Amino acid sequence: MRRSGNIFESDCYRGRRFGDYSGNQILTIALSVISLIAVIYIIVDFDKVTAKIAVGIVNLLSMGLPVLAVIIGIMIMAGRFSRQRHRSFWGW
Repeated sequence: MRRSGNIFESDCYRGRRFGDYSGNQILTIALSVISLIAVIYIIVDFDKVTAKIAVGIVNLLSMGLPVLAVIIGIMIMAGRFSRQRHRSFWGW
């Protein structure tokens, strides 16, 4: 396993610390439990979760994200225009 580069093989050369579970299995179980808790929370407080998402999106849009996107787009277009003009000047 050390030199094979496969991270999903068993880690038997290090020894097992948690019974018969490998590190990958422990991580999978922990993430599954966290996901289950999150699903239960979303089902129980669906209105509160959707309200928080809506408030977050409104705050994001009202902070000037669209203005920032327009400014970045103008900068990219100006950069492309100056590069094209530079190439055409030296290309003739």
